[in-house]
Amino acid sequence: KTGKHRLLAALFLVAVVSFLISEWGWRNKPTANFYLTPSRAWELLLGSMAFILVRKNRWEPRGFLAWLGLIGIFFSILVYDERTPYPSAYTLLPVLSTLILIMHARKGTMVAKLLSTKTFVFIGLISYSTYLWHQPLFSFVRLKLSSQPSYGLMISLTLFCFLMGYLTWLYVERPFRERQIISKNKIFI
Repeated sequence: KTGKHRLLAALFLVAVVSFLISEWGWRNKPTANFYLTPSRAWELLLGSMAFILVRKNRWEPRGFLAWLGLIGIFFSILVYDERTPYPSAYTLLPVLSTLILIMHARKGTMVAKLLSTKTFVFIGLISYSTYLWHQPLFSFVRLKLSSQPSYGLMISLTLFCFLMGYLTWLYVERPFRERQIISKNKIFI
């Protein structure tokens, strides 16, 4: 009701404060910085601002920007490691790259066609379940071993996470999405 410009200004202000908290947090309280909302809110707020901009304005996707976003994401995957403070200013690259990708990889662009292949769609479908499996599995292995796990073990665990993610998606996520199997009444009961 207050208007798009005031809403964007308020979201921007809160995002800047959250970003500054994350910059202070990775230096002083890295665990809290990683897990708590005040230092992570800016990442989500940038996405909210992008949504408002795209929804309220005529938006023309640009294919080359979609490629730039994809390259930025892959660069972050390849270059960032456990020594990279997260969240911090370093997080701007993957977050902004993701925003650019979402805003510009629209139907008809080459990046959209690439990401719409069956393999990438399937990975997207099971990604949340796979994400939920990876943390406990990787943590337990690291706690159990006295040394750093080998690359072979980590690759095996990653493949196992994908298998478990697929099974969880198939037997947990999908049934909850089908109203014939699990309705709102059954959930409340």
